[in-house]
Amino acid sequence: MSGDRSSLPGTESAAETAPQADASSAASTRTLAIPLPTAIVAALITAMFGLLFFSLNGLRSDIDALRSEIGALRDDTTGQISALRSEIGALRDDTTGQISALRSEIGALRSDTTGQISELRAEIGMLRSDMDRRFAEINAVLLDHTDRLARIETHLDIRPGTDATDPVIQPAARRASTGDAADEMAVADLTEQPGVGQHIGHRTRLACATVGPQITT
Repeated sequence: MSGDRSSLPGTESAAETAPQADASSAASTRTLAIPLPTAIVAALITAMFGLLFFSLNGLRSDIDALRSEIGALRDDTTGQISALRSEIGALRDDTTGQISALRSEIGALRSDTTGQISELRAEIGMLRSDMDRRFAEINAVLLDHTDRLARIETHLDIRPGTDATDPVIQPAARRASTGDAADEMAVADLTEQPGVGQHIGHRTRLACATVGPQITT
């Protein structure tokens, strides 16, 4: 009976379609199993690229911000450098002006000092000439007085002493006059007074001791 059933046309078609259905289901399962890892890998790669792109965008934004800060810092530094250069130039000009003014003042002071020194030298020369002239006059007067005293001593025959402790020299008798009339009158007047010989001898000694070095110079 079973052999008869299998020989039926409907039974044969059912037996043939069952293995075909199993083969198609296995093939579909195989096709579904193959692209699943690929999809996961693709999704991971896509996520990685998205994350990398986001990171690159953030890094680009940070780089742009740093560039902006660097540009602002460069501009600020350039402005400060320009201001410092301007201040240095102004300070240099001011220093140059002050140095020029100091040099002018030093030159004027040098000229003034040189003029004053020249005037002082001229005044010193004039004073020296005046002193020499006055000393010459004094020496001439002292020489004249010494000559007169020597004439008086000659008329009175007085020996000049050596120091102030010499004994008193008494005047000798008046001898004949050999000088002029004025000296004779002076001798006559002096001899009439007591102790005049000692006084004249002492004055003559002092005058010779005082005037002598000045005359030789």
